[in-house]
Amino acid sequence: MSQLLVGQGVCRYFGGLKAVDQVDFHLDEGEILGLIGPNGAGKTTLFSVAAGSIPATKGTVWLEGKQVSGRSAYRSVHLGIARTHQIVRPFARLTVLDNVLVGHYYGRPQATTGAAQDRAMEILDFIGLADRAGRLPGELTLAGRKRLEVARALATGPKVLLLDEVIAGLNPVESRRVVQLIQQIRDRGLAIIVIEHVMQALMSLSDRVMVLDHGRKLAEGKPEEVANDPAVIEAYLGREED
Repeated sequence: MSQLLVGQGVCRYFGGLKAVDQVDFHLDEGEILGLIGPNGAGKTTLFSVAAGSIPATKGTVWLEGKQVSGRSAYRSVHLGIARTHQIVRPFARLTVLDNVLVGHYYGRPQATTGAAQDRAMEILDFIGLADRAGRLPGELTLAGRKRLEVARALATGPKVLLLDEVIAGLNPVESRRVVQLIQQIRDRGLAIIVIEHVMQALMSLSDRVMVLDHGRKLAEGKPEEVANDPAVIEAYLGREED
């Protein structure tokens, strides 16, 4: 498999705080990469740099050999990177369908109305929200709003999908359904990076796992390798004598 998204020496500093510090990463075609780490480890900041939401202080991110770091977020979307957010952010006064249409037009500014409507409904059907297309987001459950967030990202037509805690806060049944959905999205040809604190779900999903701690890459490898890494265990649980 070839590398689709690559970051080299990525840093993001906020004043004296090194939120992300010299992180190298890659995402292969058709891969699900799990990104984990304690609170404040720099996971969402790395996401934001990769998505173009915030600029890197140093380092570079490429998508299919094209530099995406240093561009604005909408240009990153047009190149093929879409993301969700920890806190779901639907347009409250727009219907579920219109929320997805916003994503479609954002990713394809020249799209025709008919094609956009058809594609938006196709995505809602795939995501399991077609029967709620005319509802407002506030009428959905948390699980429904998280699915809507994913649907809006998919509507931009990404090659890389960045999912930030789409399972957190869901009950076990809802969590299993979202895990299945993520696998189905990958089966459609997308490469995915997932941030998640629900370890069982993330480990079952991921082909490879990368661990951040205090902004630096602590470990990387197969899920079972990372789960048994002493440095990772220490980062989450502390030293035994502590």
